[in-house]
Amino acid sequence: MKSTVHDVVDRGLCIGCGGCAARALSHDKLAMQLNAFGLYQPTLTGEHLNDDELDSSIAVCPFNPSPLESVKNESVIAPLCLDEPDKHNDYLGSYREIFAGYSHHFRASASSGGVATWLLTNLIDSNEIDGVICVRPGESNTFEYSLVTSSDELEKTSKTKYYPVTLTDMLNFIDETEGRFAITGVPCFIKTIRLRQLQDSTFNDKIAFTVGIFCGGLKTKGFTEYLIRKCGGDMKVSSQVNYRTKNTQGQASDYAFSFYDNESSQQRSIKMRAVGDMWGTGLFKPLACDFCDDLCSELADISLGDAWIQPYNNDPGGTNIIITRSKQASALLQKGINSGELFMDEITEEQACLSQKGNINHRRKGLSHRLAVESLPDWLEKRVPVKKSRNMSFSLVQKQRSKVRALSLSLWEQYHDAEQFDHAIAGELKKLRFLTRINHLTRRDYFIETLTRAIQKIIK
Repeated sequence: MKSTVHDVVDRGLCIGCGGCAARALSHDKLAMQLNAFGLYQPTLTGEHLNDDELDSSIAVCPFNPSPLESVKNESVIAPLCLDEPDKHNDYLGSYREIFAGYSHHFRASASSGGVATWLLTNLIDSNEIDGVICVRPGESNTFEYSLVTSSDELEKTSKTKYYPVTLTDMLNFIDETEGRFAITGVPCFIKTIRLRQLQDSTFNDKIAFTVGIFCGGLKTKGFTEYLIRKCGGDMKVSSQVNYRTKNTQGQASDYAFSFYDNESSQQRSIKMRAVGDMWGTGLFKPLACDFCDDLCSELADISLGDAWIQPYNNDPGGTNIIITRSKQASALLQKGINSGELFMDEITEEQACLSQKGNINHRRKGLSHRLAVESLPDWLEKRVPVKKSRNMSFSLVQKQRSKVRALSLSLWEQYHDAEQFDHAIAGELKKLRFLTRINHLTRRDYFIETLTRAIQKIIK
């Protein structure tokens, strides 16, 4: 029996990209709406989808459990979308070059090195595209995908946003509009775009460039609400939300969350390190992210992440890791290097992977274990073996992470209060920290790393 988007939603594996709602032949039958946990999901607004609509909508789903063999995963889709990158890494995907660098002009206004803003601005100013489809502030302190057509306007949208969005309206806009556009997105969003291009040839011409973001998991609406409450504010009377406020000193990874409290007429902020590990614990993370094996947008023309490795993390200004995958991306980057507008260090695969060490562990070894224990292998095929870990401490960490992730969604739905939420989840987070510590102590590489650091301190 064929799977449908309804099956994906029922399994909890819909990420809210909106590709299905845009692809359904009758746009008024499916709408993307926020669910109780604060994540967009396709919802029937009228009569049921017919067979053709069901087929076309599931075909662009990044978590389609029964895709055609020709598009079964990112490894086989990449050659269909990218012009033969000459290198490949199991964690990073197919690529041309890997750099660490930044834009001299856009760095200060960006969350990291500002390279994405430089690339997109260059495409607009050279008239290679008519606009950029990216995430920007919407109404009532929310965020949404929209069209940006000027470089001045683009710089205002450059910051990272950890807020649920959906592509539906903009995909429909592309479908109905003549022009060439660039799109930014996380891996699963880039995947639905590529699947749409493979289904609909007009999208090949209209989507001229894609910028992908390294991803450690999306966040529900509750993440933003929690941080604002944690600062003593209220989302209803807040504005100018900035998820990545940089420091002038210290490390690039030591950033803050900030916003403007309209009620008290003051800026409020909180260091994310003071809040705790929001990514490693899985707080406010959708279930689908735990079953994704693309950590750095393998299908994009160019992929960008944070260079939180030495020596780059010591520069609080922020540095990108950049992976070029298409000839167009390589040429654009080289143009910036030659003009002196971009600073670039070529780095190794090992350095890029080191920046994603925790993500790789979770998306490969962890995913392999989760597929085995969650009884999903027959329904959802990924590029890792389905194998339950024989390491008891590792298994317990995975189990506790899954518990904390799910509990965070239900507790926030229940309380919508940071203090009550913290109190209710504190015990489970303490268990996770303890189990993680035990797991680290049992790892040979952890012992070697700890010993090496100790020796280096003695030598210094």
